[in-house]
Amino acid sequence: MLVGVPKEIKVHEYRVGLTPASVREFVSHDHVVIAESTCGGGIGASDDDYRAAGAAIVADPADIFSRAEMIVKVLGVDDRGRIKLSRRAALDVDPAVVEG
Repeated sequence: MLVGVPKEIKVHEYRVGLTPASVREFVSHDHVVIAESTCGGGIGASDDDYRAAGAAIVADPADIFSRAEMIVKVLGVDDRGRIKLSRRAALDVDPAVVEG
């Protein structure tokens, strides 16, 4: 499965959908991970940390939203990805913002 990790863009949102350790776990199970450049900056993780864990780094989030089979984000889809998502994409959202 191709897993995408876009950068969170909300002001003062420092979390990220997958840490480098989580990327390593996905990769160890034969998944491919693409991460947006600087997505881990809020947690102190560099692009090199993500590369070392096995992720490919992409500069344009449109690459993630158009190619990934699963997108892992903290706060769900923002305007960058809302229109670009294919029907096969899944989201992992912050449970605090999901209304029940």
